[in-house]
Amino acid sequence: MAKPTVTIIGPGAIGGALAAAIVSGGGEPILVARTPFDRLRVEWPDGSINVDADCHTGVGDLTPSDVVIVATKATHNPSILPHLEACLGPESRLVIAQNGVDHLERFDPSIVGDAEVIPAVVFLPAERPGPGHVVVGKAGRLVVPSSPGAGVVASLFADTFVQVDQTDDWITAAWRKLVMNAPSGAISVLARRGPEIYADNATRELLRALMDEVMIVAAAEGARLEPDLPEKYGRCFEANAGGHTPSIVFDRLAGVTTEWRERNAAVGRIAARHGIDVPLNNALTTLIRLGEPDFGAIDG
Repeated sequence: MAKPTVTIIGPGAIGGALAAAIVSGGGEPILVARTPFDRLRVEWPDGSINVDADCHTGVGDLTPSDVVIVATKATHNPSILPHLEACLGPESRLVIAQNGVDHLERFDPSIVGDAEVIPAVVFLPAERPGPGHVVVGKAGRLVVPSSPGAGVVASLFADTFVQVDQTDDWITAAWRKLVMNAPSGAISVLARRGPEIYADNATRELLRALMDEVMIVAAAEGARLEPDLPEKYGRCFEANAGGHTPSIVFDRLAGVTTEWRERNAAVGRIAARHGIDVPLNNALTTLIRLGEPDFGAIDG
């Protein structure tokens, strides 16, 4: 049986790693990038590829694919709409492999049409030294809601370094990651430093307090998280101080827009909907926003 056709929009660190996994499993993904490249070079702990890349920057040559994976940062979503529209057909599965919990709200139904939308929680440490070149730190996984379309997506990654887990409780999986991402990303962006800051006791106390706020919002949304999750994450950050620096820090250092809306502002917006007070999160959200290149979008 022929492999499903695949288009990956945004072959950066995550998208390039996903493309490499698909190639290693016998697929031939089409890549849509801002900066074109001829070769896709990806290294992971027990393998690598160096192959010709079917890379496109324009819309003209794109046609609908069985599976379309959006792996851009959410901040780039407005710029990819023409490409997305060209890649989607009524039988397509649209995988949104981005941070946050509000994946289903990110693209207008007029663009998505009848395509099945599959939100994905991504666990895949990877860095992009340059266009078409990605280094993967360890095997990764995508967590998606169970569905027939999710099964098609999982088939693309069978026996590769990326595992696709289907779940009937995607909300819990998404909030489990956001409990970690929103607090740690906020602190790191404002400190403009990597995870070495979590060797500091006061920093870990702030991290824990922020996580506690996000946990309350997660519970209100129906996520079933273990009560000691912040404590577990805190110990993990302490043990791994000096490890992988999140891309949100590199974005702040480069002076480009970060995913503060999808991380911390989303927590504040959802908390307000439930009448929950999250003062620490909201304070840090304001400070992050004021350091953004587009901070002119001032509240009020």
